[in-house]
Amino acid sequence: MGLLNLMVVSQSVIAQETDSQSACPQKLADLAPQMLADLPSYTNRVIQRSIINHTQNLMLRNFVIVASNPDLEPLPLINRQFKPVLPDTSQQLFFTLLERQYATQRMIELQNHYWAFFDLTDQKWRLILLFSQSPFRDKNEPFWLTQESEDSAIAQAINLWLRDCNAGAIKFPIAEKNSEKTNLDPANLEPQPPP
Repeated sequence: MGLLNLMVVSQSVIAQETDSQSACPQKLADLAPQMLADLPSYTNRVIQRSIINHTQNLMLRNFVIVASNPDLEPLPLINRQFKPVLPDTSQQLFFTLLERQYATQRMIELQNHYWAFFDLTDQKWRLILLFSQSPFRDKNEPFWLTQESEDSAIAQAINLWLRDCNAGAIKFPIAEKNSEKTNLDPANLEPQPPP
């Protein structure tokens, strides 16, 4: 009977650890670093599928190399529209992607900047809007952003990642609840008298 109880207890501990590792965070600050770490691979899979399905120009191929750290400092928004597009609960995320573009006989590296709006409803995240700034802008022109369509590779990749996160398929590192107790640095350990 003791062995059976031990097995049941260990299974419930494993289930709790799995839930804490795969639960989609309720704060964008906790969600964004993992999303941006995974975004290059998600985007490249979307691009590869579009090449296989011949929906992307085969003469010009883009691949995402790496994403920046998230910038969560929101810009103040003044709604000047008759019908608001963004819900009051929307949250902003800024990030940069290093992309590599392969043309006929040359390679170009680009830094594209993105401004994304997310919303958390019913415990599920969704992408509301995504804007980008091209690096090919003339320096004499005023700053402008382009709204990405839902069909763009980046928007599709974010939506796929959010789908996986909302389903609990993304593994997040377990945050240490009390870093002082779990820190095993010898400098932080108090000497114990011998038994």
